[in-house]
Amino acid sequence: MQRNNSNDQVAHKNIWKISDVIFVLVIFFGFIFEQLIPLTLKEFIPRCIQIIFGTIILSFGIFIVVKTRLNFKKYNQPTLPNKVTTKLITDGSFKYSRNPLYLGAIILLFGLGIITDVLWLIIFIPLTIILIQIIFIKPEEKYLSKKFGEDYKKYLKKTRRWI
Repeated sequence: MQRNNSNDQVAHKNIWKISDVIFVLVIFFGFIFEQLIPLTLKEFIPRCIQIIFGTIILSFGIFIVVKTRLNFKKYNQPTLPNKVTTKLITDGSFKYSRNPLYLGAIILLFGLGIITDVLWLIIFIPLTIILIQIIFIKPEEKYLSKKFGEDYKKYLKKTRRWI
């Protein structure tokens, strides 16, 4: 009799293990650092340009997140931890990135940093990407590889992790 290991059924078991936690912490610490060590873009880029450019970037990030969530909904797939994935999604935003939700959130964070003139949000992006890759992407890739086998390997070959 084969034992069913619950670790194999989901990529993330803990309900707190959502990327929103990372992004909220990055935003929180970005604003804290801004109070302690202010860094500004307005000395280099006029404020009106920052707001316009930041809004365009932020909107693009929101667009990617919304389109990706609709893609998950279309295939009735979960975005929260502790839920079983039953289908490998390879179309829509997943055609261009294996991690479009994370990509959209990073772009959104970049736009927010520009709009609010909190340069720390932009400075923290590389650290955010590293944390997302370690905490979320690696376990998800391992889970999907085990769950979808050859189909997932083909997807890995034709679609980049980020863009």
